[in-house]
Amino acid sequence: MLCNSIHRTGDRQRGMATLTTALMVLFLITIIVLYAGKTAVFEQHVAANQFRAAQALAAANGGLDAGLAYTQKGGIDHDGNKNADCNWGNYKTNANCRRTLIQGGQTLIAYFFFCDEATTRPLSAEAVLTTASGAGCGTAGVSGNVRNSVVAVGYSDDGSARRVLVQGISAAKLVNQGPAAPLSSRGSVGLTGNITIINRYTNFSVWTGLGASTWGSGASYLRPKAFTLQTRAYCKTQFPSSNDPEFRCFCKGSTCLDHTQLVNDATNNDYSDLYSDKKYGNNVDVITDDPNMRSPQLSGDDLFEAIFTVTKMNFKKIATDKGQMYSGGSVPSLNGKREEIWIEGNASLNGGNIGTLTRPAALVVNGNLTTAGNMNIIGILYVTGSWDTAGNVTVQGSAISEGTAVAGTGNNRVIYDPVALGNLNNPTNSSLLTGTWRDW
Repeated sequence: MLCNSIHRTGDRQRGMATLTTALMVLFLITIIVLYAGKTAVFEQHVAANQFRAAQALAAANGGLDAGLAYTQKGGIDHDGNKNADCNWGNYKTNANCRRTLIQGGQTLIAYFFFCDEATTRPLSAEAVLTTASGAGCGTAGVSGNVRNSVVAVGYSDDGSARRVLVQGISAAKLVNQGPAAPLSSRGSVGLTGNITIINRYTNFSVWTGLGASTWGSGASYLRPKAFTLQTRAYCKTQFPSSNDPEFRCFCKGSTCLDHTQLVNDATNNDYSDLYSDKKYGNNVDVITDDPNMRSPQLSGDDLFEAIFTVTKMNFKKIATDKGQMYSGGSVPSLNGKREEIWIEGNASLNGGNIGTLTRPAALVVNGNLTTAGNMNIIGILYVTGSWDTAGNVTVQGSAISEGTAVAGTGNNRVIYDPVALGNLNNPTNSSLLTGTWRDW
């Protein structure tokens, strides 16, 4: 009996030890499983966060590209109201400032807007976006040769991740100093037809490398000497809503002329003095046989690059990128076209309004050009060959020919307008500034 009792007690003790060991092993296994599960969930969250962060970054980069592409189609101020179209206050409500991207079957949203680069430079990318009332953004400039920033905001497909990128953009000037005369030619100028040349800003009407024929029924007009250039401060007081951003005005006593009068095509007024015509011949406003305007001193490419900041090849590329490169021949209507336009080969144009004062045109014809009909060009007309004009053609800005310029029949006018020429330097062609990209 005693022996049996001892054996049963030993069995019970060994059973308890086995059970305890089993429970401990089970507990450890449970802890390991729970830890492994928690680690897996954590890694899933990390992977998901990284995935969505990558999505947001990709969207933001797409926003930068969209912002730059927007500037290539007319700068940051397409409507010409002197304000950036996409700004801190409207970028989420303006459809033009929103881009949708598809990545791996997922839809990503990106926005972009423009800021003054000098204001955004010391701020973090997030601060540019989140500063109260956009005060950290500043107002993007719309005049030529300015530096702005494009701010891009990208979101993941579920909107849980956001990335802000900022990069500086520089507006590329298109025109150097610009021509000083309304009508310039490396060759000769034929004035036998009916052409009126008006320049109330400088003292030149025609500038040629070779000669100029005697006048037909046309004439040139300059501003009377009694009207003198005034200070910008004074001009601002006289014409607070002037079209001239530099506020140039000329006054004679209490009578002042602003841009509206200075480019008026009428000549029967007290601010137009007749200088050259058939009766008086070529006066001091007509410069002919200038050796510096012809070969070998000045090639066609030299003249082009004296007027524009880019080569002919680069100008053509800009026009092509804007969908405004045309083959020669009878060119389709350019009515309503603005900014860089390139025509390859000899061409004829008939009628249309090309360019506006705030969005002028730079029309380059790589060949000979014949114009006719009722046509108005605001900006620069540049012809690498010869220009033969008839009909009722008005160029407000400047016309340049590498060959000869011939005024035929009709009522043709060339009116010098430095305001239109200056507006060609509004930031319609921007490039991203290296070393300015940041996401911090």
